[in-house]
Amino acid sequence: MNHTAENINSLKSGDIYLKELLSLLGYIILEISDTGRILRFSKNLPETLGYNKFQLSGLTAKDIFFEQTYTDLFRRHTQKSNRDRKINYRGFMTDANGKKIFMHISGIHQEDESSNPGAYHFVIHRLDLPDKSLSLDTGYYDENLKANKIVRRYLPPVLYEQAKHAVKDGHDKIPDEVKYLTFLFADLVSFTTFAENKNPKEVMETLNLSIGAASATIVHWNGVMDKIMGDAIMAIFENPLDAVIAAVEIQKQFYMFNQLRSLQSLENLNIRIGINTGNCIYGSIGMDKYMEWTVIGDAVNSASRLEKSCTVGGILISKETLGHVKENVHVTDSTQLQVKGKKHSLEAYYIDQVSFTGTNNEAIKLSIQDEFSQDFQDMKL
Repeated sequence: MNHTAENINSLKSGDIYLKELLSLLGYIILEISDTGRILRFSKNLPETLGYNKFQLSGLTAKDIFFEQTYTDLFRRHTQKSNRDRKINYRGFMTDANGKKIFMHISGIHQEDESSNPGAYHFVIHRLDLPDKSLSLDTGYYDENLKANKIVRRYLPPVLYEQAKHAVKDGHDKIPDEVKYLTFLFADLVSFTTFAENKNPKEVMETLNLSIGAASATIVHWNGVMDKIMGDAIMAIFENPLDAVIAAVEIQKQFYMFNQLRSLQSLENLNIRIGINTGNCIYGSIGMDKYMEWTVIGDAVNSASRLEKSCTVGGILISKETLGHVKENVHVTDSTQLQVKGKKHSLEAYYIDQVSFTGTNNEAIKLSIQDEFSQDFQDMKL
């Protein structure tokens, strides 16, 4: 039997306004059988794809949808578990010249008592994007949202906000800027040796427990996690005091963590922390397909050098950082670091305590070792 698709020239009297409104807005109405045969379509579909209605009547879904879109929309629904599923998709249709047209495709695949049981019912809208590269983001919206949610966990929240500001200002990337910031570097001591005789699962669990807790502390004190480099952290703070508070809290956590490990006859896991404050360039590095938004400058390098020179379990801050927090910290020692490429040595200070005002205006004093730390020591004894 020769089936011919019909043009949807009329709807029920109560639906005429809706049909005209959808047409004016550029929406296409399309019905396709479970076998891919085109059953009905609105008059703007032939116009959009460059066919006349008689040519279109002889085509199938595979002819008018791009290969990946066709696979996602139709083959997936041959499985019973996917039937009666609402469709919310971005993908491509193909016009008479083989050109891809980006579309928003909404609809449903129904197995009901309708005139065409098992048919696909679509409302399709053309998406003309100024940046054609954006059209590569195809697929089901729910899947894309879930993927985006996963990826967002691997990116600093501030990066997404900066990207939105860049778009509003008409940029195609986040602009470079000079900023005065505080940089915190932290690194687990001898972790390579620690992990040498451990299985991969144990190594990852230890990293997530230690580096994960340190990262949470940094974020809590308004820091931006710029990088997690295996067993090391690079973080950025607007406020030097926030960086120092986070550092003391991290070392306190490690002290108590090691007390617990000692109770289980496990080796200690220690961390070094270096902090410096200064000007930097906050900008994008890389190529068009992959870029990293990070900080560059002598102040960043100096913070890294402070961390590498710090004693095990210590916090070493620069003179510049101390100038901002000297009324809040307890200095235990000072040192002069000879830095390669620098004419003058780097003046640095060890701290083990910080005082600050809490959210309820209460005075808080936080030390690496205090009465709470002693409680853990008593547990060991």
